[in-house]
Amino acid sequence: MQVFKSNKFWWIFALSIILIGCIFWIVMQNDKDKVERADLEVIVPTTNKPKSGDEHIDTVINDEFSVSEEVEPQYLTGSLQDDPSYDSEKVESITVQYGSNEPYTVPENREYVILQSLYWLDLTVAKAEDQTIADDNMMIHINSTDNIVAIPYDINKNTFQLGDTLYYATDEVAKMMYGQYKQESEIANIDRIYSNASKEAAESISTVNESFQYDYEQLVIDDMDFHTWKEHLSNDSKEMNIVNYYDNGSGKVSSIKYYEDIAVVSEREVIFISDSVATKDGIKIGLTKDEVLTTLGKSNLENDSQWSYKIGDYLKFHLYFEDNKVVLMSLTLPL
Repeated sequence: MQVFKSNKFWWIFALSIILIGCIFWIVMQNDKDKVERADLEVIVPTTNKPKSGDEHIDTVINDEFSVSEEVEPQYLTGSLQDDPSYDSEKVESITVQYGSNEPYTVPENREYVILQSLYWLDLTVAKAEDQTIADDNMMIHINSTDNIVAIPYDINKNTFQLGDTLYYATDEVAKMMYGQYKQESEIANIDRIYSNASKEAAESISTVNESFQYDYEQLVIDDMDFHTWKEHLSNDSKEMNIVNYYDNGSGKVSSIKYYEDIAVVSEREVIFISDSVATKDGIKIGLTKDEVLTTLGKSNLENDSQWSYKIGDYLKFHLYFEDNKVVLMSLTLPL
């Protein structure tokens, strides 16, 4: 009987030692994982050029997933929305890394700029004319619940690199990137003003007032409407092509053009940047809100930094304000 009790004691003792050892091993492994994750968070993304025949490209180790992957379209035609390699449904955030700059987190209310540009991208029409891949591309990281997709972007060409092919992004992408990385440019100034107006509109409960409308002649600038202005400016010798882009509304490649001290023009908008032009009633850059109300009248859609007026069935004449003064005017062509 005494021998039995003695053996039982040693069995219990041995099992206790084994249990303590297991608990110690688990704790050590958890600490090791935490250290490894902390180290991985600071790794800067790097891009590898695809080899012929490669279906996938591993680009960066990160703290949640084993690798991030570049989008490499499986089809050569159609739009990216139809391609199984691209999925925007599970996106949680978007960040941009450019050289040694701090990573830029795209504001939630502007994530659609990149996502829609990719979603509607026509893989035939939007293919860039110049397919030279730059050495200093920035990297767009689209962080989703399943993975992190890495897309190289060239700010000077306004192109996404998908696989080994360059495709034009939209003008909205170009403006946003200029706003972040070329802040002294006219495009960056426009982006800052427009993004503020867009944020206000998203948070506002304002609706279009259909109860009144102004005469057409009151809302053209220097007696020219949108189409006449585009034709007029196309003959300007000072025209400067800023960057090309894919216009997913018209389904064609266009460009953002700059006309010194007059306007910035895209496919569906003429943005006036100078007080040298005005409506027949004298509405121009530099007027206060009170002066606009006295001279022209209230707008059909009003937020603090943007007033929009109807021409025909659509809002086509727009005034943008900062510090209570008009800083931009624009004529638009609705879809």
